[in-house]
Amino acid sequence: MNTDFKASGFWRNIKELLPGHRRMLDCVQVAVTSRCMEHCRYCPHTVFKERWQQRDMPMATFERLWPILQRAERVHLQGWGEPLLNSNFFNIAALSRKAGCTVSTTTCGMGLREKQAAALVEAELDIVAPDRHRCREQCCTHRRSI
Repeated sequence: MNTDFKASGFWRNIKELLPGHRRMLDCVQVAVTSRCMEHCRYCPHTVFKERWQQRDMPMATFERLWPILQRAERVHLQGWGEPLLNSNFFNIAALSRKAGCTVSTTTCGMGLREKQAAALVEAELDIVAPDRHRCREQCCTHRRSI
């Protein structure tokens, strides 16, 4: 991760606590990947599978959002794919946090294992929303207890 990014300063943080001094943007949604292991009927990943390009957002591309992140209350990491498949997911979340944002994501949880779940806890994401309704019925049976 680029170390040139400076966290919000003390006075900026104080200013944001004052009434009427909220950040300009409530939420910035960022598609961090278009890769997914699911085959949801409504998803363009499935509908356009012959033309679908599976790729991850590179960290350098996300870093270019720094000025926008500093103006956002929250960053939601999602997209037409499973965000946790991006190998830079936790670096992206950390940079979002460094910008002073709350961080959330939506995951189908299909690839979620103990090590990755522990990393999610350690990353202190504010919201991890399970998306149980994205996949076909037979895909979801093993996740019903989540």
